[in-house]
Amino acid sequence: MKIAWAILVIVLGVLGCSILTTAAETAVINPDSIPNLTGIWKGTSSGYMVGLGFTEDSMIYNITEQKGQSFIGYKEYQFEGDEPGREDFAGIITVDGTIYIVDYPGGTVIGTMIGSDEMNLNSFNDGDETYVFISTLKREDN
Repeated sequence: MKIAWAILVIVLGVLGCSILTTAAETAVINPDSIPNLTGIWKGTSSGYMVGLGFTEDSMIYNITEQKGQSFIGYKEYQFEGDEPGREDFAGIITVDGTIYIVDYPGGTVIGTMIGSDEMNLNSFNDGDETYVFISTLKREDN
């Protein structure tokens, strides 16, 4: 009986080790599953900016080019009491729909897709031009 238990423990140990050491499968991205983000996205942006205080105004993202999961474009905005602005950006979209954007000259955006024609973006920057904004954007009809 002791031999049977010993064999069972060894078999279970080998099975457990093989399960734990199985190599993780590399995720293969299907190009058809990556959403096409090119186009003009319009909506509102609300938040806080040093020097302006709390504000809510319009925001436009124009995604001009996309290759695979990477994209580029520019955003246009005008907050009350401030000059109109335009900033270029580059970004990526992950397989789970998370969006990461870096603005030039500064600023970071993390967002998510809400369906195929709507996104929620959370923008922030530190330093002298500190700001935090939440933008909900919908794609214009092409």
